[in-house]
Amino acid sequence: MEVPSKALRPYQAKLVTEVCRVTGDVLVEQPTGSGKTMQIVTLVAMHLGQRFTHALIAAPQEQIEHGFVHRDYQRVDWSRHDGVAVPSVAVPEEIILAARKSDLGSVKQIRGYLRLAGPREHALACTHAALNCLKAADLPVDLAGKALFIDEAHHASADGLAQIITRWRERGGQIFFFTATPYRGDGRPVALERMRSFRRSLAEHMAEGFAPGHLDSEIVALGKPGDAISAGQFTGEDAPPPSYFDSLVQAISRKWLDDGKPKAIVRVPPMRGGSGGLVGRVIVALSNRGARVLDATGTGAKDKQRFLAALQAEKNRTFAESQYDVIVGIQRVLEGTDWPVCSAVYCVGMPGSLNTVVQLLGRAMRPKDASYPPSYRDKARLVFFVPCGGGSALADLSLDHSRHALLTCCFLADHEVGQEWIVLREVRRGIEDALGPRADNPAAAAAENEADEALDPEVRAEIELVMAAVREQIVSDGGETTLGEVVQLAAKNRPDLPEAALQRVAAEILAAQPGSTGSEVREAIHNEVARRLRIDPLVKKAMAEAFAVVLNEFRSVTLDESAVLESVRRQVHGVTGGQMREFAQRLLEAAPRPLTEEMILGWADEHFEQRGEWPRVLSGLVIEVPNETWSGIDHALLRGGRSLPGNSTLAKLLEEKRGVRNKQNLPSLTIDQILNWADAHKERTGEWPNRSAGPVQEAPRDNWNSIDACLAQGVRGLPGGSSLTRLLAEHRGKRNPQDLPTLSGDQILAWADAHHERTGAWPTQESGLVCEAPGETWKAINLALFRGSRGLSGDSSLTKLLAEYRGIRNPQDLPVLTVDQILAWADIHHKDTGKWPTRRSGRVHGVPEESWSAIDVALANGARGLPGGSSLPRLLAEHRSVRNRKALPPLLTDQILAWADEHYQRTGNWPTIKSGSVFVAPGEAWAELSSYLDRGSRGLPGGSSLAKLLCEHRGVRNKQDLPRLSMEQILA
Repeated sequence: MEVPSKALRPYQAKLVTEVCRVTGDVLVEQPTGSGKTMQIVTLVAMHLGQRFTHALIAAPQEQIEHGFVHRDYQRVDWSRHDGVAVPSVAVPEEIILAARKSDLGSVKQIRGYLRLAGPREHALACTHAALNCLKAADLPVDLAGKALFIDEAHHASADGLAQIITRWRERGGQIFFFTATPYRGDGRPVALERMRSFRRSLAEHMAEGFAPGHLDSEIVALGKPGDAISAGQFTGEDAPPPSYFDSLVQAISRKWLDDGKPKAIVRVPPMRGGSGGLVGRVIVALSNRGARVLDATGTGAKDKQRFLAALQAEKNRTFAESQYDVIVGIQRVLEGTDWPVCSAVYCVGMPGSLNTVVQLLGRAMRPKDASYPPSYRDKARLVFFVPCGGGSALADLSLDHSRHALLTCCFLADHEVGQEWIVLREVRRGIEDALGPRADNPAAAAAENEADEALDPEVRAEIELVMAAVREQIVSDGGETTLGEVVQLAAKNRPDLPEAALQRVAAEILAAQPGSTGSEVREAIHNEVARRLRIDPLVKKAMAEAFAVVLNEFRSVTLDESAVLESVRRQVHGVTGGQMREFAQRLLEAAPRPLTEEMILGWADEHFEQRGEWPRVLSGLVIEVPNETWSGIDHALLRGGRSLPGNSTLAKLLEEKRGVRNKQNLPSLTIDQILNWADAHKERTGEWPNRSAGPVQEAPRDNWNSIDACLAQGVRGLPGGSSLTRLLAEHRGKRNPQDLPTLSGDQILAWADAHHERTGAWPTQESGLVCEAPGETWKAINLALFRGSRGLSGDSSLTKLLAEYRGIRNPQDLPVLTVDQILAWADIHHKDTGKWPTRRSGRVHGVPEESWSAIDVALANGARGLPGGSSLPRLLAEHRSVRNRKALPPLLTDQILAWADEHYQRTGNWPTIKSGSVFVAPGEAWAELSSYLDRGSRGLPGGSSLAKLLCEHRGVRNKQDLPRLSMEQILA
């Protein structure tokens, strides 16, 4: 039987080969849909048990984790690479197992896997959430030879995950990052210090035919001029005003029709108060237009499984075979939604992060086969439906939100044109000319990797935007749009932008010029890089000098037909409705001013004076400085923007200049020092400190919680793998809840006997302290019996133990009941009391451990051997003909009147609620009939009574509704 196989694409084979040559940590940045999962699987199959003994793979969501474990291939093929034949790689079915499939749970399974000695035959896949739950103490002290793969590594800044990654590196483990975006959610680079980067741009992916060659983007501005729109509504973090819902739903469904009914994903961001109402209306509108819609919303396990099952079925279907036209979702469609036929994404709001835009873009950038309709075979579409008052409200938003809308369009235009990729090819040629092929010379491979380092997308977009605005200004003034003039004016308008970045983007724009000019520029870049690398093999320096020389050589070239700036201009026009120049001018006028350390320190002093604390990255706006945030300042200090030198942070600056404690650079701790503080705490309070004990009085800038974390994580000079509790147990003899003495069943039973003798009752888990064993509690003993900790076998409980060895009734393991037994008990009850039992009749006569209410519940739920779906009244009605008040037959008004007539004939009086039973209807009573008439039960209309009924139909005087009397009437 032939083994199912899958072949690596050329760029995948190249990347796997390059990664295999690296001994340190690796970052792989590739577009969404480029096969990162397959590359990780291949690397694991090639090196597990050889280069690394263990491999742990973490994905952000369960469906992505599922892709590593359940594959449709067991062999990876590539025939030749770099002229060398490479054998196929075996990928056995169980080479990667899911941590969640273990009865232990993901965290325990990961912990146990990492502590296993010797090389493993399988890797372990888990989610980021499972890694977040690990503590530093869960990791072995020595992780050498163990590999950690982080898929979608832009999540690496998350609390918990970031700490585990840091500890993994510190303890000698190897890290492999895979991501589609170069920056984390907090805006900082994904790449860690000393991490080797391999990058494949989306433009490169498009140019080589592995993604659609054309990308259309559009912002549909909703609303009418003058509408008040908040920043949260603009970005989709808050629900649009209710008045927008109809226009939003109509715009989405109309756009889907106008676009030719593409296979599309509609993303409704999570909104405060819930997104269900808006999602439902979108689904109805699209369905009415003929779309087959898959609802991907809902947070329950069934919702997730339903969506994943539908997505798995779609995976191998062509456009014609697909069962859905539109998928509507919230977070679940952002990552891990591999729907190959998708060609358009519609998003409510302009997301506040370029990372989110990149993820959305990835949903539509899958290559399409020949069966796909021609209009969308080589095109992807991304549309943002933004509540912004028809465009007018954009000008009223904060500068940050206005800039984000424009920079996003510049970012998308950049991918469409791909000028960076054009230049990068020439730089690679220059490196190869100077240093030889990368396969032959490791220095060439290192130089090419350095040249591949991406420019900050936000900086690139800022430069493209200012250059497009400058060119339009020159055109409107009647000037000539030469490259030299555009670059000079752009640098003058935005002095905060790095000169080297401006030159790099200008060179890319120049190289993308149509015709012979672009070819000459590209050749010039190639020659300059090669010449300078032969003289001085410092790649970044050589590239910067080469760009400067080329720009000077071609400074007279006009940019009238610049594909790059035209694309930016076209995108920005789509946002603003033709107001690009005014909008860009507004950004120029409000451009971030240059910063100095003295300026930042002055603002920090003001912040401290007004708020009593020094500013942090998350402190928001700088007091009385419009559009300036502490996070933006920290960003500039780190990256070196806005005239700052870089390689610093807000915390470092305040530590150096103001003596503010920097949590990233805290003084060392020693075991003796911590023990001395603990002794002082015990002497002062009478108790040993725990992690919740607050500040350390002898060191007010430290607290016991942070000391516990340092002991566990091994930071601030401590060895790690310990805790405050363990330290005090080892050095001061304090009882450690994490290292308690073993227990035995005989010991627990002896304590239980003593408890029973002392109190007259057997202990339960709520019985508090065990008097015969100071420090023990019955609750902890019950938990140990259940978990199997402290030497016990597990899967038991205090109740089970006492039931088995002391004959105590166990509520969780009650004896079986039968219908005949229950009826026999009911007969005895009726004989003793003259009444049939109800659920409120208390204990069963002669069987005090049973109650009628519990029997009624067992009959209803099908517990204790009973079939279920019954009740005590139903059982007695069926087997003893006892009237069941829950299942009485319906009544008619005429029927009640007939009974009343019979009563009158027999007694000479009309019945009242005190007349007792109905003569001709056994089981019925006049008081109950009046209540039914009032409540409207048993088929009666309600709102009446026995007195009202007889008054209306028999003329009987109703004492509750007598006519009013006047004084004159009474006197007369």
